[in-house]
Amino acid sequence: MYERLYLDLDRTLFDTVRFSDALIAAFEDIYKVPARDFRAQMPQFYVHHADMQYYDFYGHVASLGHNPAAVAERLRPELAGGDYLFADAHSLLAALSAVPPVQTTILSYGPSNYQQYKVSFVPELQRLPFVATLQFKQDYLASKPPAPSLLVDDKLVAPLPTWCSQFLIDRSATAAKIAESAHVWRINSLETVETAVSLAYNERNQKEIR
Repeated sequence: MYERLYLDLDRTLFDTVRFSDALIAAFEDIYKVPARDFRAQMPQFYVHHADMQYYDFYGHVASLGHNPAAVAERLRPELAGGDYLFADAHSLLAALSAVPPVQTTILSYGPSNYQQYKVSFVPELQRLPFVATLQFKQDYLASKPPAPSLLVDDKLVAPLPTWCSQFLIDRSATAAKIAESAHVWRINSLETVETAVSLAYNERNQKEIR
């Protein structure tokens, strides 16, 4: 079964919309920039790389005349205590913590400073190895030694190495599992990942018993 599990951060484990709403509200409260104005400026700070993009929060803040690192720390108390994980992410991370059946890494596309900032508000995420990269994920995975692996992401990652499969999460989908190709399945809940990981753990145990 799977030996390695790669979990995307934004919109897979982490409710990026909920976090962004809290961030913008806190920025408005402290720095008196109306939320509607801040949101209107955001498209200027999306950095595009082929069909991928990320939001440069630190660049956005700097353009407003503020020190980004100082702003991030000033906002921290306002953001602390928020629940920024999806409900099914809580369940999956608890299962991985209880019985770590596979080598698990959070693999996120984006600048490390902002991605690490988001992770810092979620203790469950801090317990796992975390990689923030500006490489295409297929290239990052291809650079690793071959081993049966599963990537869970809300965006299709292709072409994947032959030893890697993907669960493409779409919480709006009505079907729990729809085959997209030989190596990609569409899921609507991380519960499917939890089941796959459990199967991997059971299979490994059976091999060890033999």
